[in-house]
Amino acid sequence: MNNNPVNDFLKKIFGNHALQENLRSFLEEFSIFETDATTESKTTKAIFKELKEDFPDATIKASHKLEGNFKLKIALEVDEQIGIEVKLANVLVKSPVNIMKFLGQAICLQKKYGSHFYIVIVGAEEMTQNPVIVELVNMLQNLKMTVFYIEWETNITEK
Repeated sequence: MNNNPVNDFLKKIFGNHALQENLRSFLEEFSIFETDATTESKTTKAIFKELKEDFPDATIKASHKLEGNFKLKIALEVDEQIGIEVKLANVLVKSPVNIMKFLGQAICLQKKYGSHFYIVIVGAEEMTQNPVIVELVNMLQNLKMTVFYIEWETNITEK
């Protein structure tokens, strides 16, 4: 752990604002191959691996269980203050039940993390225009949640 008195002083004054801004930039720029995003678990592991490399001083937990009666988990937690939930677009659009479960989960997670709660939806580029995804993202943003849509890259190379 870094015991630099200047960093400790700045952290007391500014909190984790710099970390939060750097994390937002990381999520805006993150890319993933389709083959690494076949399940939410696999996608979370890929993001976790990159986070650990880009933020070596941060404490990052994957699939972290939260206290409380609802037995919630957050996909990724950074420094016990920032929560990142990862969802696959194709899973969300399969059933309205998936959307409703996720909305309930997101509301509970936002209660814990507040403005430090980020939602990452991963999927194909064309899914950004799917009416279910468009409506979901609008609803989440109206609830003051920060949503990142990460378009996966295909591994196909031209011959």
